[in-house]
Amino acid sequence: MNETGAGIRDPLFFIGVVENNIDNRLEGRVQVRAFGIHGTIDQIPREDLPWAHCIQGSYDPNSPVPPLNSFVFGFFIDGREAQQPMILGLIPTQMTEILNPSITGWGAPITGESSSQGSNPEDFGQPQNSVLARGEYSQETYVLLQELKRIQNIPNAVGLDEERTAWSEPYSSYNAKYPNNRIIETRAHIIELDDTRDHERFMIYHKLNGSFVHIGPSGSVTHKASSDKYEINDRAQHVFVGGKSNVTIVGDSRVYVQGNKVEEIKGDYTQIIHGNHYVGVAGQMNFNSGDEMQLRSAKIRIESNLENINLKAAKNIKAQSGENIHIKSGIATFLESANTTNIKSSENIYLDANSGIIHINANTVNIDDKISMANGAAGSATSANTAEATELPEPPAKDVPTTQHVNVTAPNDVGYGAQDDTTPPTTETTTTSVINDINSIIVKARLDALRNDPEFMKVFNSILAKYPNLTADQLWLTIAGESGGDPTAKNPNGLYAGLFQLGESAGLDPDTIARLSPAKQAELYAKYLDSINYAGGDLGMYQAAPGVVSTYTRQNSGNLPPNNVLLYIPKQYTTAQIEALQRAGYITEYASRKFGDVVLKQNSAGGPNTITPGTVWVEDVSQDLKDLGIPGVITVGKVNSYYNDR
Repeated sequence: MNETGAGIRDPLFFIGVVENNIDNRLEGRVQVRAFGIHGTIDQIPREDLPWAHCIQGSYDPNSPVPPLNSFVFGFFIDGREAQQPMILGLIPTQMTEILNPSITGWGAPITGESSSQGSNPEDFGQPQNSVLARGEYSQETYVLLQELKRIQNIPNAVGLDEERTAWSEPYSSYNAKYPNNRIIETRAHIIELDDTRDHERFMIYHKLNGSFVHIGPSGSVTHKASSDKYEINDRAQHVFVGGKSNVTIVGDSRVYVQGNKVEEIKGDYTQIIHGNHYVGVAGQMNFNSGDEMQLRSAKIRIESNLENINLKAAKNIKAQSGENIHIKSGIATFLESANTTNIKSSENIYLDANSGIIHINANTVNIDDKISMANGAAGSATSANTAEATELPEPPAKDVPTTQHVNVTAPNDVGYGAQDDTTPPTTETTTTSVINDINSIIVKARLDALRNDPEFMKVFNSILAKYPNLTADQLWLTIAGESGGDPTAKNPNGLYAGLFQLGESAGLDPDTIARLSPAKQAELYAKYLDSINYAGGDLGMYQAAPGVVSTYTRQNSGNLPPNNVLLYIPKQYTTAQIEALQRAGYITEYASRKFGDVVLKQNSAGGPNTITPGTVWVEDVSQDLKDLGIPGVITVGKVNSYYNDR
């Protein structure tokens, strides 16, 4: 290399063609064959060409790499030694024939990957810039496909006595005039910044699937996703619609609100449901109308399955039947009026007291015409029919609203962050880490809601006051570990339910427990702690094996089992396995002798407190125990640490 001193002496300028742009150093370098310097491929193979740095006048090192077969202008910083090329810019060209390096001696084979614009046969004789920028041959671009795929006549919902209307996806507003449309175009993407007067627009288009974002000259915005669409807001969402809002959903629609929902409508509210309509309310349901309320159906059944049905009118209550009216009471029937009571029949009136007495108490009794008494001619009254009960499922259990802000990490699309997963994303898939993140957020929100429930906290604090050795953290961790703070939670086998996963041993069936308020469930748990002789300390072992712990403390002067005691031993364990566990310190002298064959029932619910290897409560064992077929053990300490870690 010549001594350059300060500055560059004798630079050698050249025009060349890019033959390789895959830089193993990932620095944006390219291999260029400089015409008149590097000869043909036969003379200097492509892999022997020097690597050229691309000078970026934008001062952005992330500028795009020149495509293959691009004609470029540059210079050798080392002059005629020609080993250190620099690329200054691109020379727009027009191809007139198919590029064949084996014949021409220069260029790279056209593969469709990173080839320069204009090197494909359909581009011969055309300028190298995009036809979208030139405003030519739009029928050969995405503009035609956009029109062909345009969805039209999408029906709107129709109200009472209305004609159905429809709307359509907007037309393409492409009408570019050179040189106003600035284009960024790659093999799979197009970005347009079109300043054509009266047709100004912005377009991001995905060539391979047809999804796009478009802002038209009138200010209209169109988002079109050819596959699934995800919208994640880590915080609040605010939507303002200045005009109408039309939503048409071809499939199912579900909306899950963990907090409260309020809808205020100044006009009319119409719901047209062509199938069945079910509304389940865990608490009170109120309908309040300032005018008239009408209810019409082919058949109506009203049932109050626990208490009364109350009907009250400021004026009259009218009941009319095309056939019979039956009023039947399980005990007594009362009719009372402040003035006159009228009972009228076009034919007969029957009063039947069966074997009892009919009492008439009045100052005067008026009976016209004949009286026939004590001759056996009186007919018996017909019994009233029993009202039909409703055929409805049990109402949902009460829950607490969660309205605080939470941060949620959105699932990744298939890309570098999910390169080990080749399954395209659908509305049903997500990653395990995201599920765990969302679950922890939901649990925290539920616990916060319980902290804001005054009735629940009253019982909660009373439990702490009764057991000085029990801390608030232990109680919260127990709730989180058992139910995730969900008062309606049930375990897989349906034997336990509620915040504390109580069952019939607590005096109620799981379905009833799940319908109780959080405060009532806390009261039930307080009674449960009394029943198992809870003596304070970690609740984990009590939750996992209350019978074992209760028996142990009762027979050992109230002392709790040591941390290395097994809580669960499968029935199928052999004597040799049990003896090996005893030698390893997992079974105490007390347990092995007083429990006989040490058969403690294994939890069959499949929950975290089973002995299944791999769960969070299973700790590893020594090789000699593994040789006996013992994959792991669950100890008191492991159970307690599980709850404390939650």
